[in-house]
Amino acid sequence: MFSKASLLAFLIIFWNSLMINLLFAQHCLTDELFYQRAAQDPTLWHQLERFNYFVKNFSHAQADKTQRTKYIIPVVVHIIHNNGPENISDEQVWSQIQVLNEDFLAIAGTPGGQGGAYAQIEFFLARKDPDGNPTRGITRTQSPYTEHCPSGANEGSTEAQLKGLIRWPPERYLNIWVVKSICNNTLGYAWYTCSQKEIDGIVVAASNFGRIGNNLNPRYNKGRTTTHEVGHWLDLHHTFNGCYGGSLGEPDCELYGDFVCDTPPSAIANYACLRPGGRNTCVEIPIDYPDMTENYMDYTPDECMFRFTPGQVRRMHAALHRTCEQAGQVDRKYIYTEENLERTGYALWLNTSPAEYQTPQFLVYPNPSSYYESATVQYEVTSAGKHELSIWDVTGRLLWSQVFDLAPGTFTYQLPSFSQSFYFLKITTSQKSTYTLKILRN
Repeated sequence: MFSKASLLAFLIIFWNSLMINLLFAQHCLTDELFYQRAAQDPTLWHQLERFNYFVKNFSHAQADKTQRTKYIIPVVVHIIHNNGPENISDEQVWSQIQVLNEDFLAIAGTPGGQGGAYAQIEFFLARKDPDGNPTRGITRTQSPYTEHCPSGANEGSTEAQLKGLIRWPPERYLNIWVVKSICNNTLGYAWYTCSQKEIDGIVVAASNFGRIGNNLNPRYNKGRTTTHEVGHWLDLHHTFNGCYGGSLGEPDCELYGDFVCDTPPSAIANYACLRPGGRNTCVEIPIDYPDMTENYMDYTPDECMFRFTPGQVRRMHAALHRTCEQAGQVDRKYIYTEENLERTGYALWLNTSPAEYQTPQFLVYPNPSSYYESATVQYEVTSAGKHELSIWDVTGRLLWSQVFDLAPGTFTYQLPSFSQSFYFLKITTSQKSTYTLKILRN
């Protein structure tokens, strides 16, 4: 039986989180979207309560007879762009996968290896698409839906519009959509385990994705927005879910607050870089623990985040074994299996060189060039296939284009001559990455 008191506590917790988001910067929409959906389908509160009891009694040894040492998750990144800076490079995507692995594996000598728990969860860019074809785990789709508003407030595309553009089977891949913007200056959001198939996954604004690039948010430029959202995707909640319990040593601490016992209760989100233990917004008895502002599930700036706790790891492992209760919901029980790793190309990933995802180094010479000489373009082709070169004038008019079917290696081509002016050389690779260089004719 489910107590009214428990349901009331859940409502208070989520309403508190919603109000915090509205009063301060809207970093993450996960709780707000869950709250809206649960208002339409109250059974979600019962499912959450049952999952919390599942976590409380979870035994890794009983749940996973293979005694695996790591859960390995294939990822596909869908870049939704309108030919703006949100069309981020493959190298920026690669950097985000590096951050996820540093944070979830607590790799020593990296920003994620400063004392947080080893989560035993690894991520890789899929090397096989749903049909078994080769892929780099990155898709690119041009669409105005890159300006996104999941709440449907007429400030951007809805979830149905955005995710209807492209989606790989969520039971086999972690889908991440990278967009230009999310309404209310939101950094990102995710859906918890057992969400509906058509919405499952993560959405992140391009300015907070990865740790390299020319358009990153200066406070959130280390890739930790995606670490935070993947935590939600694995059923972690914000650490600032109020002073309602959930503290180490309290009975049933898995059933209140953020539903994790070793993350001290916190009344409000943190937005500043504080030394660990530098803030305390809740009073606990008999031991009063300070807020864990360095936790990935707070709103602390990226450079000061470095911790998952053992309790959070246990909850994430339980989420990977959770059984969903309704038709159309997506669990995580197949995504890390040996069968799925073979189907999504994990063995190919292990043999992938980082150079394959690096931004090509383009050289145009001479530049500037005189009216009497032709400029030459040269760059290293890292992926075989069709590459397009095009030249545009300053008004945006296409003057010339040509498609080349190239193999990996050094590509050199003499460009056509035009009259004295500025021009833009656009190079579109076989992976649909686009690079633009300015060229000058004297």
